[in-house]
Amino acid sequence: MVTTLLLYLTTVIQLKDGYKISLALLFLIAGVFEYVLSLYAPNQFKDNWWLIVVVLFMAFEIILLIVTNTISKKIK
Repeated sequence: MVTTLLLYLTTVIQLKDGYKISLALLFLIAGVFEYVLSLYAPNQFKDNWWLIVVVLFMAFEIILLIVTNTISKKIK
């Protein structure tokens, strides 16, 4: 769900074309990776390294989108 939201935000936010294409591809690959990790994750919250990795990966994607948006606004 987060990956779908990030892909939607990538198309809505005014980014340069190169950033849109590369971020969309990156988020798509990351979404598949997160989905596969989620399939093998244990059903517990305590000591769940898969869940920690997925959450950190999503946070990295969000930070990457924010940084890319900031850089894209500065480039004219």
